[in-house]
Amino acid sequence: MIRNNIKDILYETKWHENISKAMEHGACTKIDDLCKKIAIISKQIEFVDKENPSICFIREMQFSLHQAAALIGISLYKASVASLRTFVESFLYYSYFRNHNEELKTLLRVDDYYVSKSSIIEYHNFHTFKFKERSKIFSFESLLNEWYSKSSAIIHGQIPGDWNTHFSLLQINHSDTLLNSSIDNMEKSVSLVIKAILSTMSDENWFSITFESKREITKGIDKRKLLSAERVII
Repeated sequence: MIRNNIKDILYETKWHENISKAMEHGACTKIDDLCKKIAIISKQIEFVDKENPSICFIREMQFSLHQAAALIGISLYKASVASLRTFVESFLYYSYFRNHNEELKTLLRVDDYYVSKSSIIEYHNFHTFKFKERSKIFSFESLLNEWYSKSSAIIHGQIPGDWNTHFSLLQINHSDTLLNSSIDNMEKSVSLVIKAILSTMSDENWFSITFESKREITKGIDKRKLLSAERVII
């Protein structure tokens, strides 16, 4: 049977079957936990920084994580990598533009204006209090660069066919292997954002976050590292 249009193909693609298989795998629980962790810290950031226009990046960050969850559910694993890169980049943009409101206006006004990942990290190294020390404690920069390089290789198709289960839309299907890889990538992405928060957030804002929220987002992080970075949970 020859299908002449995208409408017929999209109707026939087994989206619901892919979602069901992902749920049977147990992916939903893991993804829920990661989204909950980001929802908790995002709400706290919106509270302590509510007057700052850069808060729009925190909302973009959350939306990108939710999109990644949806893409993983329907077995569009490669596309989820792009959404997760947007998720991480959105926090980096927030961490920079919260102190650069004029540049944020320029970003909206001038198409050619762009702030790179490396320039954001360079800014924090020079200007953010204790960023160098905290970033080193949490291995933030090295983990970010390693993750970013791998994500970019997938997104830009440097290995054709990698992270895909199909050669046509009708062949989009569930893969336990790629689902596991996608969840692992989401876990790494969330971990990077948490480490970025711990490395870049001002002490004033950190102490304004609730005890319960700090306990939730630092779950699984070595307490000795938190103590060394002066990110105590009180």
